[in-house]
Amino acid sequence: MSRYTSSEGTFTISGADVTNDFPEELVTMTEILLHDSCNGDREELEKAYEKLANTFGAVKYSMNIEELYLLFPKLLDVEEQPANLEDVYRMLPEIYFIILALIQATLLILVYRKYSPEFLFTFFLFIASTDYISWMFNGIRQFMAVTITFACFGLILKKKYIVAILLILLASRFHGSALIVIPFLFVAQGKAWNKKTILVIMATIVAVTFIGSFTNLLDSVLADTQYTNVVSDWQSWQDDGTNIFRVLVYAVPAILSFIGKRYLDEANNPCINFCTNMSIISTAIYVVSMFTSGIFIGRLPIYFSLYSYILLPWELKNMFNEKSKQFITGAAVLGYLGFYFYSIINMGMI
Repeated sequence: MSRYTSSEGTFTISGADVTNDFPEELVTMTEILLHDSCNGDREELEKAYEKLANTFGAVKYSMNIEELYLLFPKLLDVEEQPANLEDVYRMLPEIYFIILALIQATLLILVYRKYSPEFLFTFFLFIASTDYISWMFNGIRQFMAVTITFACFGLILKKKYIVAILLILLASRFHGSALIVIPFLFVAQGKAWNKKTILVIMATIVAVTFIGSFTNLLDSVLADTQYTNVVSDWQSWQDDGTNIFRVLVYAVPAILSFIGKRYLDEANNPCINFCTNMSIISTAIYVVSMFTSGIFIGRLPIYFSLYSYILLPWELKNMFNEKSKQFITGAAVLGYLGFYFYSIINMGMI
């Protein structure tokens, strides 16, 4: 706070004390407003900066390009220097989005390269599922938390829970929803389709059967958190839940694991067992989101569904003979491509 001064209601920067660190509050608010709300709209951006200034005690806030260079030194690395504030506002998200996307992609690739039996097919599934559009181009702050928790996979398999939980707590600094992963780490441990996962399925059935009571309970639990009023919000927005077609696509690995459970039992692979259980949890949450909210509840399964892209290639490789494997894999590729085009058409991208 010592780097900033407020004089007669204006907000200025004490240049001598400015470092090259991006202020956390500015980074967070800029990212949220740019990506989740205003989509680069000049007026909304100015409101965001004004709101930020108010947190530092200033009533009125004005910023020139020189001050932005102090806060965002990366702007100096751009070949074509901005001529005005509007150009700067447009460039800021590009800088952050590229950096964050590179970090996220690196974490995903490292895990998939190590644990997937078919890395290229896993990568294809991630692209064809449109997760890269839904998360790396949108909801980028939450996906940063998602990829950090996903990077804990190796630690979890080695049962180094303390280090994994510490990293998940770090991830929760990006998005509080990351905390949901902690209890499910222990649910997913053990054999595929163990008693704990069966309890998750039973809880899902109860939640869907008594959906009114479930939403009331959820509203009460979230009352004193950052997600207060979330139930009334999705109801007022007439959020009709996650698309059933999307739920079915994401449920495919879990359904296959149930059909071919004997192959999982024979292999008893800790990695695949964990991925199976995480896929079941993902499907369960997606089913609940069908009957509640796609905007809120439907954003939680991503913490678990990434493991399905390790599970599905293993299932295709180990549950079918060579002849049927080629046919099923081809059908899966065509099916996911169909889902990809269906999704981007719905998104209005073509």
